Amino acid sequence: MTRRGMLSFVLAICGVLSVVGVASAQAAGSDGSIPARLTGPCQVTATINGTGTTIDPSSSGGVYTVPLSGSANYSGSIAVPAEERFAGGSVWVVTPPGIPSFTIKSWEDPVAETVGDTGEVSWDLPGALPRGIIFTVEGVHNDTATCTGAITVKVEGGITDSPVGLASVALTLVTAAVLGFAAIPRGL
Repeated sequence: MTRRGMLSFVLAICGVLSVVGVASAQAAGSDGSIPARLTGPCQVTATINGTGTTIDPSSSGGVYTVPLSGSANYSGSIAVPAEERFAGGSVWVVTPPGIPSFTIKSWEDPVAETVGDTGEVSWDLPGALPRGIIFTVEGVHNDTATCTGAITVKVEGGITDSPVGLASVALTLVTAAVLGFAAIPRGL
């Protein structure tokens, strides 16, 4: 085999391995490999409207499937004295590189006296956000004590349901085709 033939063969193998590696990484994440967590003296739950899925980061894990647009009823509390104090925090979505992270809800009360809250939060995620890919939703509450939490979610739908997903699939196929063509032996 010539050097050029050997180089083409190695590039083709690398291309196939990279495609398999990307597929394996996506499959490995789909099992909820980032467990839900909640640290600090807080309790919080949310029920996604329309699906009835209850999220409790202190006792559950796995990957929660959420609609691109939706709402949830939440309940949260912190085990601190009910006296006047500063309280604030936020909940945000950590997105893949190239897509800006964004805040779902934030709060601030310089003279808070309550130790709990209930309500409804809604979201309308960007249409470019890839479907079926795992994201992390993180949150923090700063009070006389601090609580942090995270859950793993994916937007319902498949990889080809968004422009970013379609572009990713198309680029993968083009790369595989180019590498396959480069692997074809040429005349000596």
